[in-house]
Amino acid sequence: MDLRAPLPSEHCTVSSNDDDNTSSTLVFLEQSMKYLLCRIYLASQMMELGSESRFTSIVLFRRYACHFERVIQQNYCQQQTLQQEQNQKGGKRVHDIQPSPQEMKQIKCHLGRIAAACLFLGCKAEEEPRRIRDVINLSSLLDFEDLG
Repeated sequence: MDLRAPLPSEHCTVSSNDDDNTSSTLVFLEQSMKYLLCRIYLASQMMELGSESRFTSIVLFRRYACHFERVIQQNYCQQQTLQQEQNQKGGKRVHDIQPSPQEMKQIKCHLGRIAAACLFLGCKAEEEPRRIRDVINLSSLLDFEDLG
């Protein structure tokens, strides 16, 4: 079952001329997003939400995640160009820019909080309100912020 939002494909794809230096970051983001999409779906089943609220939550998260992925990719591309400029002056080889474990943990925590917020907003948007306390408890139970 494909749970992707109905967005044009150019919004979420990486162009083929990109270097492999952002691929590890993008793979990490893709894995985190897939995990959270499954958790949103599971949480909506546990909260006994209708299909409209469930998929509204998923669409909200997908749209945010696609934008977040573009921002992260642009950030690492800017870091790489700066590193290339510095290394050209010194004649050194350009190294792959990898996110630190602390950055990866912060991104996971951030995406988990966004997933919980999207679940809450999806309920509100479709007139199927749930208490924020219930959403927070369920997101903590399903480990939205701890992606392993």
